[in-house]
Amino acid sequence: PVGAVRMTLDNGRAFMWTGGAWSALAVDQNGNLTVPGTLTAAGGKVIAWNAVGEGGVLQLVGANGTSMYLESNNGKFRLVNSPWSAEIFSVDQSGNVVANGRLTTNEYVQINGTATEGTACSPNGLVGRDGTGLLLSCQSGSWQKQGGENWNSLQFFTVTNGTVNLGPKKVCWSLGMSDCSVNTGSRVYKSGADWYATASGAGWCAPASGTIYAACLP
Repeated sequence: PVGAVRMTLDNGRAFMWTGGAWSALAVDQNGNLTVPGTLTAAGGKVIAWNAVGEGGVLQLVGANGTSMYLESNNGKFRLVNSPWSAEIFSVDQSGNVVANGRLTTNEYVQINGTATEGTACSPNGLVGRDGTGLLLSCQSGSWQKQGGENWNSLQFFTVTNGTVNLGPKKVCWSLGMSDCSVNTGSRVYKSGADWYATASGAGWCAPASGTIYAACLP
């Protein structure tokens, strides 16, 4: 019947009848243990010296009956929740760690990744530090200080007699204008997503030429 157990004389190993075949139960002469069902360690300790095979899953059952699963999947170690519906935590071969929840520490966070303010970065939201330990974050494709602007990227424009589209910027402002542009409507302003600079000259100027100077943060 199903569940029957027998011993073999050649290697002294036990087998259980599963209904279709005899499955090995005991440890063989090489120290291999095969269990077709659930293995329970009453002492609560399992020590293994060799790696779990690809796709192997280790189930950890808590005192309240809730399970967690450890799996080796394509070279990635991952922790899966009890209903096997979400990956909670994973580590790949490059040491990249992904947690699907909040990371909490009761001590300090050490950031070893260094960057240079104003240089390119990707993706936005990365956090690093400069050589002095000042925190930097990736903002709009470049490393910037927290709560500040990257003044190294400041752009300057000179507009004479006309209107120039300065493009989409964080902010633009006038640095001043020529005497002939005073009280002529020369200005720096935003319209839609873009910033513009307009310069015109007063009629009493000879020639009637006006110039305005602008600065922008991209």
